[in-house]
Amino acid sequence: MGKYLIALSTNKALSAIKSWLIQENAEGIDGNFWCNKDVIFNAHKRRRLLVICDLSLNPLGFLAHTNWANIDILEIKNEYRKRGIGTSLVKYFFLSSKRRRQWIINIECKPQSSVPFWEKQGFQVSDCGGQFKGKILLTSNRQIKHSDQKLDIEIKVFEEEALRTDHPSPYFTKKTIGFVHPSGSIQLAERIVFDKHNQGGDTVIELFIKNDQIIREKAKRSVCLSIGLKSCFHGYYLEEISSNYSSLKCCANYQ
Repeated sequence: MGKYLIALSTNKALSAIKSWLIQENAEGIDGNFWCNKDVIFNAHKRRRLLVICDLSLNPLGFLAHTNWANIDILEIKNEYRKRGIGTSLVKYFFLSSKRRRQWIINIECKPQSSVPFWEKQGFQVSDCGGQFKGKILLTSNRQIKHSDQKLDIEIKVFEEEALRTDHPSPYFTKKTIGFVHPSGSIQLAERIVFDKHNQGGDTVIELFIKNDQIIREKAKRSVCLSIGLKSCFHGYYLEEISSNYSSLKCCANYQ
């Protein structure tokens, strides 16, 4: 990371962080999380606390997270803010999350003044009854070998209850291109990532290949998993459609 080092917290680093958190809290520094010290200490115990240091191993900031899918706290020592250190720490976290196949990251923006920072990192932030919450889907173009045979792919995602109506509306829709592999599978040019809805009930998907509906089923069902749909902490993702897709019949049983 250039002039910075990022690693899991050590007892020595935690002690240094504790010292400047207490001092900055006493000074009334905005964005101080000493009030959430239990979250910080627990993250350290669970090996979920990342620390960014200078080359002399002095902690300049930290990021506490849950399962590489939720950022709980991000704080940079006051005198080192506005130098891109927070951005470096978030980018490192994104890379680490991707290695663990976690493609959806959630945050709660506290204080509210942090909203512009999180939006700059790519999060979509919403006001949820006075609580500002953010989400980012880590989608990207994939490095695959393109074939001459390419297909139009579309996925639609619904709330379970919406599919009990005559004209359901998806809460997520994505189109991309798929390239047919010699094995018969379809490699997607872009990873499709979508989150689970939060209104209760199950997530339901419709998958179309060349405008033909291949499947219409709850995402958790084995038939969806068999064609390549995979789950992450907050949702699902699809990178490759298995070769058995052509043998599937459209299914609309949600019971």
